Amino acid sequence: MSRVYRNPSLPSRSRLALALQTVLLGGAMLAATQPFSLASAAPTSAQRSFDVPASDLEASLNRFAQQANISLPYDPSLVRNKQAPALKGRFDVAQGLQNLLKGSGLTATEGANGVWILYPLSSDGAQLQLQATSVTGLGLGGTTEGSNSYTTGETSTATKLPLSLRETPQSVTVITRQQMTDQGLGSIAQVLAQTPGITVMHDDSERYNFYSRGFTLDNFQYDGVPTSDFTTNTNGLGMRDMAIYDRVEVVRGATGLMSGVGSPSGAVNLVRKRPTKEFQGYASGSGGSWDRYRTELDLSGPLTENGAVRGRMVAAREEGRSFIDRYSSDKDVFYGIAEADLSDDTTAYAGIDYQRINSNGSSFGQLPLYYSDGSRTHFSRSMNPAAKWAYADSESTKYFAGVEQRFDNDWLLKVEASHWKGNTEQLQGNLVGWGPFPDKATGQAQFMSGTKTFEIKTDTLDAYATGPFELLGRTHELVVGINVSDGRTDYLAMNADDLTVDYENWNNDAPRPTDLSRGLKQKYKTKESAAYGALRFKPTDDLSVILGTRVVNYDRKGTMTYNAAQTTPTTDNSKKPEK
Repeated sequence: MSRVYRNPSLPSRSRLALALQTVLLGGAMLAATQPFSLASAAPTSAQRSFDVPASDLEASLNRFAQQANISLPYDPSLVRNKQAPALKGRFDVAQGLQNLLKGSGLTATEGANGVWILYPLSSDGAQLQLQATSVTGLGLGGTTEGSNSYTTGETSTATKLPLSLRETPQSVTVITRQQMTDQGLGSIAQVLAQTPGITVMHDDSERYNFYSRGFTLDNFQYDGVPTSDFTTNTNGLGMRDMAIYDRVEVVRGATGLMSGVGSPSGAVNLVRKRPTKEFQGYASGSGGSWDRYRTELDLSGPLTENGAVRGRMVAAREEGRSFIDRYSSDKDVFYGIAEADLSDDTTAYAGIDYQRINSNGSSFGQLPLYYSDGSRTHFSRSMNPAAKWAYADSESTKYFAGVEQRFDNDWLLKVEASHWKGNTEQLQGNLVGWGPFPDKATGQAQFMSGTKTFEIKTDTLDAYATGPFELLGRTHELVVGINVSDGRTDYLAMNADDLTVDYENWNNDAPRPTDLSRGLKQKYKTKESAAYGALRFKPTDDLSVILGTRVVNYDRKGTMTYNAAQTTPTTDNSKKPEK
């Protein structure tokens, strides 16, 4: 495999530009890569400052390419076990390269599109004459891992059609694996906080609300399959770990074609990592303020000699305290997937995605902003409004399996089934932040306590076929599919009578609730089935028309019991097409 240094500051369109195939010495070496072409780079004949310390030749060439803003592909065997001298001063690119390559038996020549080609000298020191060099276009694919890119070549969240961001007729942002790693984006809330157009509201220590275009963003997909999850206002979702995902695709605006019965806010598609045909892996550890520690392991590769069966395992453990008094949390993550090529055109896969998040000293609500006389409160940044015995635990397990069938006419059929079970349990005890407000004169404040439990189960099936077809002498694209989901939600909240405590001497010590006399119990069953289709019609090379429709049958039934005295049946049935 050849290597090339990529400059992340270059225009995104150049990341999609080229893969270089260079035949050296009668076609013995094939170098394939994805170099950048610089639309506005300075001429390579212009002198510029370089500062490259003496090092092995590979590292020196990569550092030089970065400073020179050039593409420099090469065969790693050419530079193996070779050293380069230090380079400091002003040179043009050709001079700088020749100085670095002194004594290595190598030279470099500028080729087409500003790509510099590295090759050996002949035995008498003369430059070898290259045979014809071909440059072949190769764009980024959907997978972002290993691309070193902050963008992706294609996305299908909006229409299920594999379109580039430029071709997608909606506002789409992709947070890639590289960006998540570089910026330390470890949770869904952190990812969405870095997504343009998304507002993240942090309600308390556990709960987050996400908004897009003024509406609650609560449509989530996993690998493109719409799947129920914890609501954004319960603990668990916003803190979901990102170690297992290749990228997050966020569509802003109505997504009725692919998600439920549609929402004016948008949809979030979390795309999991997949097994690789070559072995790769990493182990990492980190530590930080307030005794926060994290370990992470990711292993992927073939499970058989020919690579027909592949597997991947990701595991992570994180724990730590916080700047908030008496608050701590720990998280366990496990992801495993196996993938098998049943034939040249058929691939089956199955996996599990497990996450557990436990928090102690967790709050439910915020500290009061005002005293009862209307003046502002002045609590310390570290003050925790929760009792020391408060906790919030959540657990999420997803099982999934699917099959992909490819046909000779470039059509693809994919079927995936999944089962998700999530539960969360909370013991709450918190100073009331929304009134009645604390008394400034007496130092008295209201304290509430209680318990909450959620249990959610969802079974989902998604099947679709997509591919090109010919009409009126031109090639167009079509996707048709169905998805079915069957879910159940059980919710129970029990509250104790409110108490009065001394907030001025608050040490997070308050009586645990024992008499839970007030409660709310909800049970819901939700069934949804839908058929959808999207057509990308191309009347000319420069014009595409995308048409789509979705027909949904949605049924939600349940009961709500308050104070164990009243049961209110609810029914919400709808059947309507969406465009």
